[in-house]
Amino acid sequence: MKNRITVSIPFSFKGKTFNPKCTIDLDEQIGLSSIPCLYTHIANENRIDLYSYEYDVMMMGDLEFEAVEGMAAEFFHDGAFDIEGFRAKCHERSLHNLIQDIATRHMGVEQLKDNDDLKKALLEAYHLGIKSSQSEKEIQSTTQHSF
Repeated sequence: MKNRITVSIPFSFKGKTFNPKCTIDLDEQIGLSSIPCLYTHIANENRIDLYSYEYDVMMMGDLEFEAVEGMAAEFFHDGAFDIEGFRAKCHERSLHNLIQDIATRHMGVEQLKDNDDLKKALLEAYHLGIKSSQSEKEIQSTTQHSF
């Protein structure tokens, strides 16, 4: 099931009530470095000019989340959506799929959940690689300064 959420911003402008909304496909967006500005996204989806007073008034409104689908529903509580929690869970699932693939290809392990020690070892190797990569970047950035 796809992870989707509908976002709306009810507001009043010139005596009229508006409720622009759009549905965000979180599976597409989560791979990006950040979720795009929801106000701008809603404005674009509802043909609201970004350089209008209507947009300025809309920006003062509160985002309302509804119609949450998929795993994203776990991160929707009391009208608020925990995007960082959702992003972390997606990263965890993606990482699990990657290490499962490695375990299957190289060791014939079909279910990592049945082999906790191997899962821990692969995760530790992954985190060591990330840490090593970050250290390498820090060393390069300090040695590449020109005078």
